[in-house]
Amino acid sequence: MIRVVLDTNILVSAAISAGGDCDQIVQAALRGAIRIVVSPGILDEHLDVLHRSKFTRYGFPPAWVQHLLSCAEQLPADPMELPEAPDPEDRVFLGVAQQVGLLVTGNLKHFPREIWGGANVMSPKAFLDFPD
Repeated sequence: MIRVVLDTNILVSAAISAGGDCDQIVQAALRGAIRIVVSPGILDEHLDVLHRSKFTRYGFPPAWVQHLLSCAEQLPADPMELPEAPDPEDRVFLGVAQQVGLLVTGNLKHFPREIWGGANVMSPKAFLDFPD
């Protein structure tokens, strides 16, 4: 089974745009077709963002969040060494992705190829088109 780190923007987009690429990824995870991997830092970021008041008009947090995150593979700690990234809050996502191998994000500009290390970084569309 493919293991993947999801940037928080994937969860936000999935909740706002039912049926879109991000929602298809979340639905695949909820069906058990892919395995989401989180660390304490990623989990904190997901929960912080999904509970922000600016998203209440969209009915946040979505009902599936708790199930998605409880079914995720939870690493016991964030990576000891975090890579540099243009946005410091993205470092933990890339650090875990370097362990897991794959990060899906809607903000590719935050992850220039030269910082990927051992990870692959893909857009939601590229991930959905990725052969199994």
